[in-house]
Amino acid sequence: MEIFPKRTPQGNAQVLFIFSSEYCIAMLICVTASAGLLTKKREEKERRFELEAYQNQIRRTFMVNCTELHNSASKLQIRSA
Repeated sequence: MEIFPKRTPQGNAQVLFIFSSEYCIAMLICVTASAGLLTKKREEKERRFELEAYQNQIRRTFMVNCTELHNSASKLQIRSA
């Protein structure tokens, strides 16, 4: 397909309109794809944040349990002494 198959101003305008429509559709596809990637990255970031929060909660629980166990062991040693 030639860019300007007709040399009349009306023919050129029709071809430019078709070309600009295709360009707009291509840009819309690119923008939509970019938005999809950004959404995916944001979801991954949120999942990573949730995972880190869960890991921190497990660490805190573990530390509390270790502290309680240590305190209990200390009390037992004091009582048995």
